[in-house]
Amino acid sequence: MKTRSTQRKNSAVGHASQSAGRSNYSAWSGGIAALLEEARRQSARSVNAILTGTYLAIGRRMMEEIAKTRRLLESPARWMHQKLFTP
Repeated sequence: MKTRSTQRKNSAVGHASQSAGRSNYSAWSGGIAALLEEARRQSARSVNAILTGTYLAIGRRMMEEIAKTRRLLESPARWMHQKLFTP
């Protein structure tokens, strides 16, 4: 049969190990959260870079089309020829 002092000692050890287990879990789960947060940041940077490149390519195509239209409008005959004879 256990004495009161042994019961108290075992109880204190149990609480200490539970507390240590909680702090280990907190550190572990905090590390997981940090990894996820960093992955989100990297994903956002990658998506932003891709979208920026896409918008630049769209802008370049628009500027090329505007320049082509301006060149054609400088010469109505050239414009008419392109509209009539270019597929």
